[in-house]
Amino acid sequence: MMDGIHRILRLVFGSLDWQRIVLIVMPGLISGGFVWFVHAGTPWTRICLAVLCVDLVAGALSNATHQTHAQWRTTHRWQRWTFVVVHLFIYPAVVLYLAPSSWLMWSMCAVLFIKLAVFVRGTLWHVSG
Repeated sequence: MMDGIHRILRLVFGSLDWQRIVLIVMPGLISGGFVWFVHAGTPWTRICLAVLCVDLVAGALSNATHQTHAQWRTTHRWQRWTFVVVHLFIYPAVVLYLAPSSWLMWSMCAVLFIKLAVFVRGTLWHVSG
């Protein structure tokens, strides 16, 4: 059980070094807090957008690191492509539903694009040299 949890955490953060985790999560939490305060929706909408923002920002930072790429390269190719497909279809649908036609929607979609681009570049198109 703990091995499975550690494996998932390594996929998310690249390693289990607490300093690295803090450096990845803190900008996400700051961004999520900002979204919470600026979005004028219902409480559940604000919560969902804030959590999604934390995931997008922290994910973009984590996906830009060698450690995360190395961890994802240990998974099956179908798992990597599932990650991309879920982020390409589910995340934009949720953002469009919760924050339609707003600067927040476009900002979150831009961060999502960055998150996916660095994942694809480092994990799927990696050529070992």
